[in-house]
Amino acid sequence: MQNPFGAAGGAGPTGPARHGEDFYQILGIDRSANDDAIKKAYRRMALRYHPDKTGHDPAAAEQFQKVQHAYTILSDEKKRRIYDKYGERGVQMTESMGGVPFIDPEALLAMRWSFFFGTLIVSVFVLFPIFVALRADSIVTWSWFAVFAPLYAVDLVVLSQILRSSPPDEDEEKEEDEDEEESERTRGGSSSSSALGGDIRADATSRREAKREKKRIEERNSKIFRTVYTVLCVVVQILLPVKLDGLIGTTSWVAVFAPWFLLEIVNAYSLFQNLLLKYKSGVILAPTSMDEEGPPTRPLTGSEQVVAAIKTYRIWVVRVIQLILIILRADGTLAADWRLVFIPSYLLGLIELLFIVYSYVLLSRGLNDDGGARRREKGAGIILKTVVLIVMGTLFYTLVGLLVTRLLNDDADPNAPRRPPASTVLVPIFIVLGVVFCCTCCCLPCLVYCMRLTLESEFQDGQDVVIQEIVNPNRRIEFQQSNGAAVPPAVAGSGSGTSGSTAASSSPKRK
Repeated sequence: MQNPFGAAGGAGPTGPARHGEDFYQILGIDRSANDDAIKKAYRRMALRYHPDKTGHDPAAAEQFQKVQHAYTILSDEKKRRIYDKYGERGVQMTESMGGVPFIDPEALLAMRWSFFFGTLIVSVFVLFPIFVALRADSIVTWSWFAVFAPLYAVDLVVLSQILRSSPPDEDEEKEEDEDEEESERTRGGSSSSSALGGDIRADATSRREAKREKKRIEERNSKIFRTVYTVLCVVVQILLPVKLDGLIGTTSWVAVFAPWFLLEIVNAYSLFQNLLLKYKSGVILAPTSMDEEGPPTRPLTGSEQVVAAIKTYRIWVVRVIQLILIILRADGTLAADWRLVFIPSYLLGLIELLFIVYSYVLLSRGLNDDGGARRREKGAGIILKTVVLIVMGTLFYTLVGLLVTRLLNDDADPNAPRRPPASTVLVPIFIVLGVVFCCTCCCLPCLVYCMRLTLESEFQDGQDVVIQEIVNPNRRIEFQQSNGAAVPPAVAGSGSGTSGSTAASSSPKRK
């Protein structure tokens, strides 16, 4: 397979000028060499500098290590891409930080596409409340199916992505198997019995197969779950315009929202799985001693389990109760005032505030104190949650208040204030969607770009950067400083002596 990264990395076939070791030069290959050429060059150079052949020559041993390191980088497709663009420091930073998406070409491409499609999806979502406002205020007389058209477009994209989702990458599984085989081979080779080592490797193989099969089952179940979830959402989005257009007569709203309640059951099951995972994980203690299995933890106490359950299900419970009350009021089963119907929504903000106060009390009393740095992080987290609650709470309760005012007018309440238009009621939603649109199309791409420039400047400070070869090095004109003045040096290839000096004083140098 030919190397496709020369152009993307900004390096031509001869390679960029680079400070430090050039891995391609160490192996004696071009930058456009394919995988087979890299393997052949590695075997040739490793055989030439192998300690068994060169004896105890320190220079040969050092060169042998360089050959091994160069092959380790160039034989890995991802590391080679990063090396071609950012040099060895880029590879070292990626390995030390567990992957740096701002310097990984594949990750950068994925983020660009995600920003592009995210902007399109948000743009489509913006159309939906606009259509709803126009139809609710009778400015247009479209069918409600036309109003829901933007949601149908998003559903189509989501379903296509779910159905096209590929199974676990076989190459990644193969790499994981090779790493595990290497570790098992090391343990088996240190065993005093070859038969025992063979048994260890056989057990390791069976464990890998079981782990792989479990991963495939989880991927398949996740795909089924996402498909069912999306289909139920589509069914609700079909039944709503059918009811609003009067195509199903006197069918109650309970029947229309029946698929939604199935969705909530699915959500409850997913939340239950997350809660069990929290119970199993426990509480992470101060990372005073890190071992191979991760940071130390302790089991949750009884009160902590109750708090974790409330945190997990609080929004779900409020959402379900609120939906039931709205459906009963819309069907006429419940004859309460609309201001009383939205009591669960009023309580949601109070519940969130209580949890913030609870976290602050725990932190101030030192009950969850696990170090000064962690304490400061949790304090900053509490402040951030408070700010988010104030901002989102203001928008949410403005929406609820305007909606209740409009519903009271629809019921011909003589004491109700003036009926606001639907476009005014949906102003908070427009604000949120506008902020999300700005983030996906402007703020986040600019942030990623700035982070990339920052990392590239760090590489430049470390003198391990790629210099684009816009001009062939043999034809590049450079000027050197001589006694504080810029003097054009001699043209490369000119003779020595008087002729060279004459050339040096009359023409610039072609390097």
